[in-house]
Amino acid sequence: MDTRSLVTHAFMSHKAGLRAKHLGLHKAICVMMGWDTAVPQDTVTWVPQVLPHAEALAQKEDLILWPPIVIIHNISMSDDNPQNWKVISMETIEAFIRGELLFEC
Repeated sequence: MDTRSLVTHAFMSHKAGLRAKHLGLHKAICVMMGWDTAVPQDTVTWVPQVLPHAEALAQKEDLILWPPIVIIHNISMSDDNPQNWKVISMETIEAFIRGELLFEC
């Protein structure tokens, strides 16, 4: 999944109880990428609008993410064939983060 797909998902997701978090992630990634965070109310499909460099820099300087957010991609998709993808379970990732497991991806 590329960054644009992730941001589109965050904007388009309507999961109950998670809408605000998805929109917050959408805004944070847009700011980091230098994209406009303002989305018209009647927007059906989100498309990134690149901001002028000075405006994008000003947005980045004002951005504070708290608590810090880490996005972990648990599927290695370096090959176009899904049969060759490596998938790491959430349990394995959680154990790695807690320091209970050391492995190489």
